[in-house]
Amino acid sequence: MRTIDRTTDIWIRAAAAAAVAGGSCWMAKQGVIAATVPASGGPPPESVPIAVLYLLGVALMIVGGSGLVARLGVHLPMVLRVAAAVVLSPVIFLAISTLTDMLVDAVAGPDAGWWWTGEGAVLLTGLLYAAAGAAALRRRHTALARR
Repeated sequence: MRTIDRTTDIWIRAAAAAAVAGGSCWMAKQGVIAATVPASGGPPPESVPIAVLYLLGVALMIVGGSGLVARLGVHLPMVLRVAAAVVLSPVIFLAISTLTDMLVDAVAGPDAGWWWTGEGAVLLTGLLYAAAGAAALRRRHTALARR
């Protein structure tokens, strides 16, 4: 495998940081939901903070997926890596989000409350992205310390 040039290394680190931030947005969204659940139970009303955290998280996690494309496509010319990242990053996000949704729905079952079916996969996806981004950043930090 070809060594990673400086531009690709910066791209991967920035994407890993974006994955951590995006996953954290989705986890923070759960905090806002918990703080605004009505006393009578059931889901909270939609609000601007919930929407902002959701959309910002989506955008950041898509950017985070571009780091994976950059890493796996290191042998490709930069223009092809960028094109592949534009196409594949949203696909990666949708695949992970869909798989976690299917997993949470299967585990929770048909009698699960509103949170599990609506937000369980959001939390799991956020945790996965944050953990993957943190692992990538940690791996890079460890590699630099060995030099």
